[in-house]
Amino acid sequence: MNKNRVPETWIPDPDNPGYEFSSKGNARSIDRTVTCSNGKERFYKGKLLKQAPTSTGYLTVKCADHGVNKTVKVHVAVCRLFHGPKPHPDWHACHGASGKLVNTAENIYWASPSRNNNEDKRRDGSLSNGERHGKSRFTESEVLKIRRFREQKMSPQKIADIFGVSRSAVDHIIYHRTWKHV
Repeated sequence: MNKNRVPETWIPDPDNPGYEFSSKGNARSIDRTVTCSNGKERFYKGKLLKQAPTSTGYLTVKCADHGVNKTVKVHVAVCRLFHGPKPHPDWHACHGASGKLVNTAENIYWASPSRNNNEDKRRDGSLSNGERHGKSRFTESEVLKIRRFREQKMSPQKIADIFGVSRSAVDHIIYHRTWKHV
């Protein structure tokens, strides 16, 4: 047996009775007997659940609760079960460097919204800043030109006129209030 191999640990989910989540990011139903609407009991064999991505790429599973299916984000369930409840109501279950498709307990952690939306996205290359921001008026090369023009003693108003923007937009770029990463 490989000494470095970590065994898969399963924990029952109290928020989703009849289901367990593992330290390796898997989900399964457990063997159970259900009373049907006609009063008869029916046995269901537990099975590994299929995971499906959301439109934003997070893996989910379907868990039935009294006959009603609900969608459960795997990373949130794994984080709650292996790292405890949210330290703060606003915090997010975040993915580590392995990315959002790896829902292992060691790749998931609780973090503040600012960390999730800044540091982690910067690390993953998914931060929408600069040209990647949907409302950006400039390219990185234009930002560099604006700063070069200012270094050459061109007035901020003249630069603004050249680019067809407000002087304050140019000031923000010149003084690194915006486009700090360039």
